Amino acid sequence: MIQSMVNIQFEQAKKMFKEVPIPVGDIVKKNPPELQCFGFNIGDIGLDFKKSQMQFTTYYKVINKPNAEVCDEFLETLLKSP
Repeated sequence: MIQSMVNIQFEQAKKMFKEVPIPVGDIVKKNPPELQCFGFNIGDIGLDFKKSQMQFTTYYKVINKPNAEVCDEFLETLLKSP
């Protein structure tokens, strides 16, 4: 019963806060070029808070023809690593 009362008070307090959007465009632009070697690239990132949970979402775009120079060097480095 006490927990229920506390939860109701927290719900009321939560309504006082406004949503603050945070641009994540810089994070998306700073993707390493080697990521395209796996056949996709990050297009957008979403972060949502719903009730008592946080939801992290990434949107991607498929890359059919990755840059051969970057991928050849990247795959060669991967093969040499332990």
